[in-house]
Amino acid sequence: MKTNSNLISIKLVFLLFVFSFGCQAGNFDKGLLFSIERPGTPVSYIFGSIHSGDPRVLAFSDRLRETLSSTDQFMMEIKMDQSVIFQSLTGLWLMDGRKLPDVVGERLYQMVVEAGEQAGMPEMTFTYMKPWVVMMLFSLPPGNYQQIVDVELMKMAATSGQRVIGLESIQEQFDVFDKMSISDQKILLENTLKNYPLLSKQFETLFDAYLDRDLARLQQIADKQMQQQTGARQAIERLMERLLDDRNQRMLERMLPEIENRANFIVVGALHLPGEKGLLTLLEQQGFNISVVE
Repeated sequence: MKTNSNLISIKLVFLLFVFSFGCQAGNFDKGLLFSIERPGTPVSYIFGSIHSGDPRVLAFSDRLRETLSSTDQFMMEIKMDQSVIFQSLTGLWLMDGRKLPDVVGERLYQMVVEAGEQAGMPEMTFTYMKPWVVMMLFSLPPGNYQQIVDVELMKMAATSGQRVIGLESIQEQFDVFDKMSISDQKILLENTLKNYPLLSKQFETLFDAYLDRDLARLQQIADKQMQQQTGARQAIERLMERLLDDRNQRMLERMLPEIENRANFIVVGALHLPGEKGLLTLLEQQGFNISVVE
């Protein structure tokens, strides 16, 4: 498993699928691509991605390609470019002279080392990493996370001459995790390590629901997985409020002025879409009509 800041950034977002809970799909049970319409404004679109490089999700439909090409601007959670990688280089590491075992204790550190050996990562990989960053490394099964849905769509938009902008900065995403207490970081790290052997199976279940464009089933699976995390539930709840609800509000505030003025194609993780505090409902509350495209 290659360790770099681009990979870590992608894994931050994927936690939505691993740990999300507590929102209902509501009126948006099916679909991944939705139109955003209101009289007097250009038609925009929002697409729920899965941050994966699996060929099945990279086989974009003609409808999606045509919709993307019909818009003027492309928005995504973070604009993935070299500046993001550069900015994140220092965000992954303990910078105060401590090492990971100094922060999490020897018992948990040995769990990290053992899991790393099974995943083909040497101990030196983790020595100076923040606890939550280590959690990221064990939050996805091995795979291709360089050529992912979000980045491939961004490339298509850039090639067609569309302006590409990010709804957040990499530092804002890092702050979601950096502001966790060390206690919560340790709880979530240990929970992730204990569930790591089950990760591939859990991911495939989620992946099947995503391929069926079934937001309701995605949420049901996430809820079920949450119910199984009894020892970490409160820590996950605290994280999810910042990772989903707070970020949805921030992204909404930043996309609204853009939607008012031009046709946008917006890409966010799929579990940002449904629920009472999801982006589709939040956009409806702003007077937009939300319809399923596919």
